[in-house]
Amino acid sequence: MIFDAIDTNNDGGIAASEFATYFTSLGVNDAAFATEVFKAMDANGDGELSREEFAEFGTQFFLGQDASHPSRHFFGPLVA
Repeated sequence: MIFDAIDTNNDGGIAASEFATYFTSLGVNDAAFATEVFKAMDANGDGELSREEFAEFGTQFFLGQDASHPSRHFFGPLVA
């Protein structure tokens, strides 16, 4: 699963720095944007993404109907 690849220290959560590295690997070099998306994903505000938070955001990206939902940035800023 992509979660495990992003969780480079294998602690069961994705830290903001790990998430920023993920975005960099996608060619997104805007640290402020990565931080903004991370915060939107971190539903409980604990500073770490759980599998559940990550999966929920991904589900919203693929199945959600709300074009303004922050999940549209799951893979970085997509151009329409």
